[in-house]
Amino acid sequence: MEQTSLISEINKLLETQEWESTKVSSLLVRIRDHLSLLDPSSVKATAIKVDDKYKISKLTDLIEFEQSGWSLVIENSISNLKLYLLEEKIQRTHSIDRAVNFNSLVDILDNLENFTSKTLSYGELQIALKQLKRIILCCSSWRHESVCLQIEKTLKIPSISWINPAFALLLAHIEQIDPLPTLVIWSGDTITEFAYLNLPSDKKTLSVSISQNGMIQYGQESIIQDLFCYLIYPQWESLISKTLPRLHIEPAKTGQADSTIRGILKAQLESHPLGSLLLKSTFLAQDILQDNEFFSSQLQGQVWEVKRSDYYLKVVFPYLEYLQVSMEDILKISLAEVKQVIWGGKLLESIHLSSLPWARQNFQDAKFYSGMNLDYAINKILNYPALFI
Repeated sequence: MEQTSLISEINKLLETQEWESTKVSSLLVRIRDHLSLLDPSSVKATAIKVDDKYKISKLTDLIEFEQSGWSLVIENSISNLKLYLLEEKIQRTHSIDRAVNFNSLVDILDNLENFTSKTLSYGELQIALKQLKRIILCCSSWRHESVCLQIEKTLKIPSISWINPAFALLLAHIEQIDPLPTLVIWSGDTITEFAYLNLPSDKKTLSVSISQNGMIQYGQESIIQDLFCYLIYPQWESLISKTLPRLHIEPAKTGQADSTIRGILKAQLESHPLGSLLLKSTFLAQDILQDNEFFSSQLQGQVWEVKRSDYYLKVVFPYLEYLQVSMEDILKISLAEVKQVIWGGKLLESIHLSSLPWARQNFQDAKFYSGMNLDYAINKILNYPALFI
């Protein structure tokens, strides 16, 4: 009886094309609960047996999450890529590690047999990789389409789902947070993404469509450039220019996107004899300034240093001000309305966001939740299919 009712509702939805978020989320939850009671061999036929003259890939993709099997989860960014195997039947995550460093996503996907896992034997890992039925991509919205094409071409697996890191971050804290107006901020390598939603009382009805989303093109790479341009390179310039070519720097305004200028500087650093050393020193300075009032080192016998107060005043606060204006403008909200703030990603986790005057001023009544254990988020993915694109 329930199966007949569900098929009827799916057909009605396809005919009317009225994709109201709460109804769709509720329907997906009912489908999931119904399929979990069926014999696995009958799930696929049930999922596809709908009187439909159009392709309904979104619904069937979401329904097929409930079949037992293996999914490969890829957390992808420019400078870092992590792989996880999701054992769907028992919702268990296995991280897998590269035995060899490869330079591109295609190289990595072409050499999956060189990976290892701490929780799976070599034989179990190879069987799982051969039985993959789905790729789940966790990466920024502005680059997921090109990455999907790479994956489909390399692995010959057309079933690819994508989840924004901001929503993965939300899932990592889903049991802690309350049904309140919630702001999620995720800082990646090159962009900062954010989402605002009134968290429903029934968290199972979470879907992308009940949120407002946005982004700015400023992330970890940008703040490293600003730290380098404004606080480190001015101290190095007179020393390295005696024997090495100068960097022809026209710095971007601190905290701002200015992607063209930043692209030129990145190219200069990549071609400069000391470019790699300059960047490593900047990353080290940023890391040490997380917990120390200053960072000092020596170059050609001369001491140079960066104070955390200067770093925050000249680099961090301009970024936060730009982020604040962008969120209010794009999301059409006042930050005073926010009752919960969840943040994560390399940049935001490096600046102790909740302890800053900026946060206390803009989120006076909000609770703060920091960081993301992606393993924990992945284990919950199948419970929230409507968060996927």
